[in-house]
Amino acid sequence: MLQLFPIVLALATGALIAVQSSWNGIAGKQLGAINTGLLSLAAGGLVAMIILLIRRGVASDALRSSVWYVIGAGVLGIVILASISFVVQRAGVTAGLAGLILGQLLVAFLIDTFGWGGTPIPVETKRVIGLLLLGIAVYLVLPRG
Repeated sequence: MLQLFPIVLALATGALIAVQSSWNGIAGKQLGAINTGLLSLAAGGLVAMIILLIRRGVASDALRSSVWYVIGAGVLGIVILASISFVVQRAGVTAGLAGLILGQLLVAFLIDTFGWGGTPIPVETKRVIGLLLLGIAVYLVLPRG
């Protein structure tokens, strides 16, 4: 049976990403894409530190075993937010996020296919067709002119 909560949460998160992307585009026009990415993550990091202090941190063993993943994710966050700010200013929120989603799904497809995230998931024609259709959709939502 389909679990509804994860799907609703994914849709809500997607909605928040659209709002965040719009805000990053607006800020990026005034601050520049890189500054917007850096400042957005700094603000989020400050809020995260306050929450961690309230929760009394993270177990040190768990932190030691995952610290490089956390640092890597933070660096990628800077690149992602700066890129979104840059793209949204030039292509709009719809086309920018459509391209972002296509990029996510293409890499996720490779991760699944080769089992880099756990158990490999075999390539199926319907999955490939879905990616091709999404590629067509990205092309169709690109602004013209």
